Amino acid sequence: EQTPLQEALNQLIRQLQRKDPSAFFSFPVTDLVAPGYSSIIKRPMDFSTMKDKVKKECYKSLDELMVDFKIMCENAMIYNKPDTIYHKAARKLLHSGMKILSQVCIE
Repeated sequence: EQTPLQEALNQLIRQLQRKDPSAFFSFPVTDLVAPGYSSIIKRPMDFSTMKDKVKKECYKSLDELMVDFKIMCENAMIYNKPDTIYHKAARKLLHSGMKILSQVCIE
């Protein structure tokens, strides 16, 4: 049985994931697909990790989820050069995601 916060956060993650049609942010990034990633990015984050954190009740508020969402997007913008599809997708996702998150009020 999910808590009201867990339900709300899971629904939010689903909404945010719809803004990532290429599924670039669905799963953790490995050094295999992104050489040197782990030495550059110190706090990796992705949607599957966020879902797991909801399940384990790691998030105590919407703000905590928002922090991870921002980190996830910023990681992609730090690792990938501005002219890459990944950087552009991250910037776009951050923009549309923050719009969604700013309209939410969870008590």
